[in-house]
Amino acid sequence: MTQSSVRYPAARIMILDDQESNVALLQDLLDQAGYRAITGITDAREALATFLAVRPDILLLDLLMPFLDGFQVMAHLHPLIPSGAFVPILVLTADVSPDVKRRALAEGANDFITKPFDPTEVLLRIGNLLETRMLHERLQEQNVLLEQRVRERTQELEEARAQVLELYREIGQRNRALHERVERLLDTREPGRPAHPHEADAQRSIERLTVRERQVLARLAQGQTNKEIAAGLVVSTATVKTHVEHIIAKLGVADRTQAAVRAVEFGLLATPVPEQE
Repeated sequence: MTQSSVRYPAARIMILDDQESNVALLQDLLDQAGYRAITGITDAREALATFLAVRPDILLLDLLMPFLDGFQVMAHLHPLIPSGAFVPILVLTADVSPDVKRRALAEGANDFITKPFDPTEVLLRIGNLLETRMLHERLQEQNVLLEQRVRERTQELEEARAQVLELYREIGQRNRALHERVERLLDTREPGRPAHPHEADAQRSIERLTVRERQVLARLAQGQTNKEIAAGLVVSTATVKTHVEHIIAKLGVADRTQAAVRAVEFGLLATPVPEQE
């Protein structure tokens, strides 16, 4: 792998090996390959402080070291890695026994380099792990943008629902004003007779609704979907759909929007509906 072929030359690489010769060998290899941010240490006691200072994109970690071995270092570093983040750990070891590999993987290792190092293998494994980390970070960034977009869209829908509800109220007020104006012009009401035949018919239609249908209609007039109504009344969506069909039929309207307008006209939003039938 030549200097021009490195895909992430600015990747932060941290090396921890108690043998200075191993650290120097890896630093030279990575530098020649084109990596520009390489930090090497030989004292495992400095691992945590160095990790926090460097915030590496990948850690090359020896297992057999004095003071703290590689397993202990991984256990101490684990709480420093944010939840959901991916910081690959490439273990340096001459012991490739199954038990060592299983323990290393359990402690957080992602791959292994066998001592003595093969330069080409080292660069390929580092490149592969860095590629995985960068893809993971891009995915996280996209998830953040998606969540933000969902929040924005949800707010837009809530604002649209409030506007529709206000429109329903305005339509109801205008209809009542129109009925009153027609009555004043006709002035043909008899004592005890409803203000307008259509109003009386509509009122009787409302009264024909069951308590549950009035509950559904009140929520429908608030702009709730069938799913939201079902959740609020603790019934199935299919049951709500059936209630809506009955409401439309009983009110003699064309669709749920007209039913909502009728509910607003007759004050179902202002008058509490009994919770139980």
